[in-house]
Amino acid sequence: WKMKKQEKRVSIKEGYEKWAKSYDIEANPLILTEEPFLEKLLPYLKKKKALDVGCGTGRWTIKLKRKGAYVIGIEPNEAMLKIAKRKYLKIRFQKASIYRIPFAKESFDFIICALVLVHIENLDKAIKEMSRVLKKGGTLIISDLSPNIRKGTKKCWGETIPYFTKKKIYLIKAPIHSLKDYINAFNKADLELVKLKEIRLMDSPRAVRNKQIKKSFPSKEEFNKFKRSTKFIFHFFWI
Repeated sequence: WKMKKQEKRVSIKEGYEKWAKSYDIEANPLILTEEPFLEKLLPYLKKKKALDVGCGTGRWTIKLKRKGAYVIGIEPNEAMLKIAKRKYLKIRFQKASIYRIPFAKESFDFIICALVLVHIENLDKAIKEMSRVLKKGGTLIISDLSPNIRKGTKKCWGETIPYFTKKKIYLIKAPIHSLKDYINAFNKADLELVKLKEIRLMDSPRAVRNKQIKKSFPSKEEFNKFKRSTKFIFHFFWI
């Protein structure tokens, strides 16, 4: 266990520009916890039109492609997008904001938005825009940090999400929204909440046992405290 690292607050753009090169390499407890559960929720996608909103380096875009979907990934951060394009030459990626998705109304059968809304200021606008391009009867799946855990992390890092490096902790802007905020945004966008799934860090042995994740905390005691206090990590919205 190492000494406490220096903290630096950064914008979303700067944070992910720094994170991009190591994003697919480093162990991320959120991703290790999210993916096994989220994969079980994916519907039948063969020959379906799918959109990955905030696709990052393309981790979910490629999964949808392998499921047989005609998939497109959109991402506002150029550094993350560059890596996605380099990794998956046969998938269409383009730069775009969740607030202004460059497709016509009802273009997609399926939309996934994974670990994106945590950084979104205007929740109503973002969800309404995804609803606009989703076909009637289509499915939207969202994974995000639960407001329950954000209450705890706020005491440590405020309204930010930490990105750990060897020397620093970069605190990336991440507004806190309540569950009520999400529900209200869905209602305003004429979306029906079909399923809500909450999971804990303790539910993911891959995350709990990962040595790299443990070492990102200043001490063993701090890691155990975090592990015990993490009641809920994700909300899964299947709409």
